[in-house]
Amino acid sequence: MTLYSYVVEHDNGYAPNPSNGICTLAYCKYPMRRYVGENDYVVGLAGARYKRHVTVEWPPVVYAMRVTQVCGFEEFESDPRYTGHVQYDENAEEEKTKTNRVLVSTDFIYWGDYEEPLPPELRDLRVGRNYKCHFAPEVVEAFIKWFNGFPQGQRGERGVPFGWKG
Repeated sequence: MTLYSYVVEHDNGYAPNPSNGICTLAYCKYPMRRYVGENDYVVGLAGARYKRHVTVEWPPVVYAMRVTQVCGFEEFESDPRYTGHVQYDENAEEEKTKTNRVLVSTDFIYWGDYEEPLPPELRDLRVGRNYKCHFAPEVVEAFIKWFNGFPQGQRGERGVPFGWKG
């Protein structure tokens, strides 16, 4: 099990895409998606472009998920469970050629603009560009404890994308 952290530069509802009880990451962070496996954790922190909208200490958590499935784009685009998750545009086609891996989760929390603060014990998750996945064991343990501290009734979609604020 590995923990991955990255900056969500454009939270517009497609990457990550939380809807219908499923969160997918298909159209961004191809270098990271290349390595993420089932039961790994991914946490996305708000990008600098949203800083003016935020009222909590920087950076807030956009979403966190435990990856429950990794599939290829062919399966992703043909499976009716992912209706509404598939994006058809130039950027999507380019991402598909970089790595044929889609991260899927049914165990996630998407805060979006809800502004969930990053707990002080998880400050090491902050990242500049790209992503991080080499954390001290105590940071990984603290993250899992924090993530699992949200009961099922508080999981899933809790906010709308930051990008919808304008």
